Amino acid sequence: MVSLLTKDQPVARRRAVAMTGRSETVRMSLYEKIEREGLTADQASAVFQEEMVRYRNMLAYQHQSIQQDGEGRVAERFAQMRAIYGAVNRDFADNGFSDFLGLEYVGGFERRFADLDDEARAHLYAMLGRAPDLPEHLLNEARDLLHRVGIDDSGDRSEAARQIMC
Repeated sequence: MVSLLTKDQPVARRRAVAMTGRSETVRMSLYEKIEREGLTADQASAVFQEEMVRYRNMLAYQHQSIQQDGEGRVAERFAQMRAIYGAVNRDFADNGFSDFLGLEYVGGFERRFADLDDEARAHLYAMLGRAPDLPEHLLNEARDLLHRVGIDDSGDRSEAARQIMC
């Protein structure tokens, strides 16, 4: 048996789930190792125990690192992402996609997303920078949705579907 190295119940639950998954992977690889290298039961048990301790220590280290750099604020980060997606959807609903690339004009980005704090705006700006074809991508998704439900995408239907999706 390997200790989880925590008394924090939510952390212990997540760590136990991760370790259970890892134990199955290790167990399956041990079968191969036993056949290939002829390990005894004691040797296989020692290898299994060592691997699980190593994995547990890696999980504990990652958890500590996340908490130290502030990324451990999962609820806050999730709320921030919901706010970002909400702001993007509102902006697209209010302004459409025609001036999507115009977001970068001086002061425009900050004004259009004034309800977001500086950190959230920086995340949004980075996200939009990685998706310069977002309007076309969403329009294509809308067309695909119309085709899946058997509706012809003629006229303004694709644009209307895209607006509903946003």
